[in-house]
Amino acid sequence: MPTIDDVAKRAGVSKMTVSRAINGSGYVSDKTRARVEQAIEDLDFRPNMMAKGLASGRRTNTIAHVMVDVEDMIHALVNKGIEEACYERGYSTIVCDANAKDRENNYISMIIDKQMSGAVFHHLDINAAQVNWMHEAGVKCVLVDNENDVKHARHIRTNNYRGGYLAAEHLIERGHTKLGCMFGVMDLPEQTEGHIEYVDTFQYNIWKDRTRGFCDCIEAHGLQVNKDYFFQGDGTLKYGLKKAYEIMSHILSLEDRPTAVYCQNDIMALGALNAVLEKKLDVPAAVAIIGHDGIQIINSFQPRISTIVQPQYQTGYLAANMLIDLIEEKETASYEPVLLEPELAIGGTT
Repeated sequence: MPTIDDVAKRAGVSKMTVSRAINGSGYVSDKTRARVEQAIEDLDFRPNMMAKGLASGRRTNTIAHVMVDVEDMIHALVNKGIEEACYERGYSTIVCDANAKDRENNYISMIIDKQMSGAVFHHLDINAAQVNWMHEAGVKCVLVDNENDVKHARHIRTNNYRGGYLAAEHLIERGHTKLGCMFGVMDLPEQTEGHIEYVDTFQYNIWKDRTRGFCDCIEAHGLQVNKDYFFQGDGTLKYGLKKAYEIMSHILSLEDRPTAVYCQNDIMALGALNAVLEKKLDVPAAVAIIGHDGIQIINSFQPRISTIVQPQYQTGYLAANMLIDLIEEKETASYEPVLLEPELAIGGTT
């Protein structure tokens, strides 16, 4: 069965242009429209009739939660918040796992074709063209911790700079002056050697902000940032545990080593803790460890890892309500960005 991709290729245009021609939304020249219609006829393509209804304003009370990786434990509580808000306001949701760049566009096409009211995109690099594609089709969207600011979308960000600052402040208050750090990928893939997981190819700003906050706090307390104590780990569940284990094993072998390490997500903190415990060393006496994110699984480990807790449920609940306000054109709806603050949760590793 031919798809909208097939029509776009045959007509020599983008999927966005095909969608505009089908839905009657946005400008399409007569010449281009004729090419699209001819491609539809040649391929015997049957466009979704629901998508045609977009031009008349009809839509379903369904929103999509599009995330970078459904296995990422952060997304569970965010999704719970989205579900709760949608249930309260009479909307239903679907979960989409955009674990590759082409999947983002496929999901956007589906959201438009299925005449969904809107979407929450979480931990992605949604760009202006993609947002405009949805905007012209009447689909609203909210971007959570997106890499860039984009018009026609509401933005929610968590204060990653403040989180890094809190981590350093807590370690310094515990008497540490030699602070180490594990972070994710902060350079473009072309500039970074080795394997780059899809989730790590766009989250530069998260790692940069957390690192900047951490370093600024160290310097604000009159201490020196020692870059020899800074290591690039991996932020993914698939590779993060192993990489952090290897980094912490290296740290423990150093004659002059940091007495505390800030792991910029809890996956790395778990891997680091495993390395210390395997050597039967005491935490935090041998080395203190603090994570970031506050994923639920860390509460199952002893000692419980100190961490910087992101407001995950609140993020999802707020994102869904913001999106529905846009959909329903509430007077309170606004495109002003929202910044949510993290909190310190002290466990047994600091």
